Amino acid sequence: MDSKEFLLKIKKDLDRFIEENYEPEIYLEECMVCGSARPCYAAEDRVSNRKLDDVLKHVNDTFQEAMFYHIDSKHLDEVQVYNDAHIDRRLFSKIRSNKNFKPSRKTAICLCVGLKLNLDETKDLLEKAGYTLSHSSRADLIIEYFIEIKEYNLSNLNDVLYAYGEEILYL
Repeated sequence: MDSKEFLLKIKKDLDRFIEENYEPEIYLEECMVCGSARPCYAAEDRVSNRKLDDVLKHVNDTFQEAMFYHIDSKHLDEVQVYNDAHIDRRLFSKIRSNKNFKPSRKTAICLCVGLKLNLDETKDLLEKAGYTLSHSSRADLIIEYFIEIKEYNLSNLNDVLYAYGEEILYL
């Protein structure tokens, strides 16, 4: 299915999802879960099928450690992950070799998609890089929608972001 057919297929449902979830940004007190002073929805969106012991065991992991935990626990091939994430092999190597590497927001999101993470795992990995998805951003809602429907094709995601006038994730 080409990108135009894909957009037509999901447009009505995506528009409804954006309408139901869009919240204008307002100032919030510091979040009790992640410490952010921005809207982050960390506490209310933490419905997960992960075991508490597993979450606590990895709570202090860096982005790099958490990324490789997902690769190992899901038995994924590293090459497939960085190809699916549209990440250059050299950039992936930098992440692999530097425990404290902090990716750009776009790179972190692309890796979440390449790893085929669910929404809870995505939010957790993004937090480890210092980012979050916001319901005051239409682009973030589109990304969240794709993750919720398990559509992990970054080309389709980029096409939809572009069609909605939002900045794409990669060139």
